[in-house]
Amino acid sequence: MGRTATTGEFKDGSFKIKLTSSDKVSKYSVYFKDKKFELGKLTFNFSRETYSIPEKLVKFFNVTKTTDNTMNFLKNVDGLYDFYTESDKSFDGSINALKNATGIGKNSKVFSIFDKYGTKTVKTIEDVVGLIGAFIMIYFDLDNTLIDYNSSERKAIEFIFKEKYGLVLNNNQTDYWSKISRKYFDYYLSKQITFEEQGKNRFIKMLSYCGYVENEKIAMELFEEYQKQLENSWILFDDVVDMLHSLEGYRLGIISNGKSIQQRAKLSCTNIEKYFEIILISEETGFAKPSVDIFYEAVKQSGEKIDSVIYVGDNIKTDILPCEKIGMKCVLVDRNSICEKNICKIKNLYEIHNVLLNDIGQYNTELSIRSSAQ
Repeated sequence: MGRTATTGEFKDGSFKIKLTSSDKVSKYSVYFKDKKFELGKLTFNFSRETYSIPEKLVKFFNVTKTTDNTMNFLKNVDGLYDFYTESDKSFDGSINALKNATGIGKNSKVFSIFDKYGTKTVKTIEDVVGLIGAFIMIYFDLDNTLIDYNSSERKAIEFIFKEKYGLVLNNNQTDYWSKISRKYFDYYLSKQITFEEQGKNRFIKMLSYCGYVENEKIAMELFEEYQKQLENSWILFDDVVDMLHSLEGYRLGIISNGKSIQQRAKLSCTNIEKYFEIILISEETGFAKPSVDIFYEAVKQSGEKIDSVIYVGDNIKTDILPCEKIGMKCVLVDRNSICEKNICKIKNLYEIHNVLLNDIGQYNTELSIRSSAQ
């Protein structure tokens, strides 16, 4: 088989790839670069024709200088290529050329990440889209998506009432606390009351529900102590760290409602802040979910097209519906199988790759506002 090369470019919203040789091609190696990986290698079988696939496919590197003879044709072409492919199974020659191309890493880096023994083989160009990933930027909700906020909240309120009043809260009482917490927190997000006021009001209501005298001063003191206990109770879901490790190569971000100092402390205390390139918190942006403005801001800060961005959250009303309104792809984390509708949902974060490797558009977009998450 002859040595055959392919060039590619982005144009008019599509990614076009075209053969530059009449030789029959049975296998290609696709080399690509993004912000996380120096270089990668995938192979696929390929018939001789031009394909158009979504621009969101991947950001390929631009080849500017080469030394290998198999890439000499690039020198005579105006402009830069978005990617280069080489059909030779022994790709040492191409690697030598790529080593001298702007922005490409060392030879050892290439082989240590994607060597010829670890090559992924696919059958069609559509499979390449799946393996590389249709999405470049993945945003996550924080509370009850990454952090088990409900468990943390329960532990903190139980501690407060046992320490202060010697009262062991029953399920009805903890459920009531969760209910009024969501109510007054929504008032805070809509800027009807301050963060401190929503906390004080929650404890005034809780004291009354548990049979104690309502007292604003005591309520405020309890809220301050509650905040301290809550910080000591923050825990990640078991699948979070492994999932974040597995998403190396994607750009990751956070979109979360809440007070900035508290939300950032959650990321820091659980040691996951390092994974996220962009962190958007409602207090900082001035927009709170379910406002679509915070999602527009997320797309803007990513610098990507909206088709390349996906959002993962646990609440249909505040996470899924606003994404649907602006055409952003989204995934519901339905850990307790609450949602009965045929929408894009996963039971745990280990399943996120099933979404990234498949067409999210296959899911029914009919939504149900049935969720117990904050």
